[in-house]
Amino acid sequence: SSGASAIKNLKFNIRNWRGDLVAIESAGQVDQTRQAAIKSKIDDAEKGIKRLEDERKAMTKEIDGLKKKRTSKGEQITNIKKARKLDANSLYTGIDNILQEFSIVRAEYHGGDLTGVHIKIFMANAKEIMSRIRDYLTKSLHDDSDETPDSIKDVCNNVENLLVLWEGVLSNLHIEFPEEKDFIETQQFVDAAVELSFKMGMSKTVKGHGAQRHIVKQMRAVYGGLFEFDEQWAERIHQIGKNYDMKYRYQNEYRKAMTRAMETRRLSKPQTLAATASLATFKRGKRKAVIAKQRSDK
Repeated sequence: SSGASAIKNLKFNIRNWRGDLVAIESAGQVDQTRQAAIKSKIDDAEKGIKRLEDERKAMTKEIDGLKKKRTSKGEQITNIKKARKLDANSLYTGIDNILQEFSIVRAEYHGGDLTGVHIKIFMANAKEIMSRIRDYLTKSLHDDSDETPDSIKDVCNNVENLLVLWEGVLSNLHIEFPEEKDFIETQQFVDAAVELSFKMGMSKTVKGHGAQRHIVKQMRAVYGGLFEFDEQWAERIHQIGKNYDMKYRYQNEYRKAMTRAMETRRLSKPQTLAATASLATFKRGKRKAVIAKQRSDK
């Protein structure tokens, strides 16, 4: 058990043992042997509590120190990134300039990563973009660099292939009523993309695992396939998912999924949005009963 639970149990035992001492004294029977044994237990428990609390304080202090170090390292990395972005001659800026020629811009609010629309442009033009970046990096090599033209070529080719593979996966997802050959090809694309990402030193993400293990099964299971699937929709659900989970936490998984999907679809339908907007200008009039009473009074 955790240290907190151990302390809680020891304090509970101490209260009970002290109650036993009071009961013995109230009975007017002096049992020194039993009293001494109980007092010894209380003393040992109090020493145990102190030891656990000291250990907890030491661990908390160590964790706080590690957090400060992590924050410090994070700040150093952030400063390096900022300096790199501001330097007009940096490789970072050079690659950004190439991307911007294709209308691909990093999102500041998204940690400097590319968002869905820009990723789509990148995937569609992967061969040309990565060829430009490879030539730029090769020409930028200097004598102190650990890289070589061959190592740059390998990395750029891997990035290009990875983008093309995921483009193939997403393209197949949008096939209406896919056939068996589409299922097989999609799984091959996913497996190859995940294997290549490992080769490139990337960690396995939840999305990668989900795609490899479940996406083709879902293509088979859902009538007509997943042609309505869209990354922006998935990202939106990811952001608001916790609210849905809390709201429908007492429903079973099937009912939860159906309720969530229907509510999302209902609130995004143009007819619903138009009806909701019309309510903003709606003014409630007099109720029928009030009107009838006013007429009868006349």
